Amino acid sequence: SLSADDLNFELQNSQEILKNQFGVSTTALVYPVGRYSQSVMQTAEQYYDIAFTTEYGTVNLNSNWLSLPRIRIDNRSGLDGFIKKITEAY
Repeated sequence: SLSADDLNFELQNSQEILKNQFGVSTTALVYPVGRYSQSVMQTAEQYYDIAFTTEYGTVNLNSNWLSLPRIRIDNRSGLDGFIKKITEAY
């Protein structure tokens, strides 16, 4: 819902803040709450190599590197849950 200028500012400024605060360059983005659009992806491409959504799925060579799905693993999964999610995905 941001204007093009505000979107550009948010993506560029957040990347600069991370570099200034922690001394690291960021090449990956996770869309906040998984919300993104074609214009967000086009703007993100100016600053990031890859970006992740909150959509469930696996990645392959044909995936769109600016809208990658993921398999959610959290602290409640435990090692057994992690193994189950990874083996089921493939």
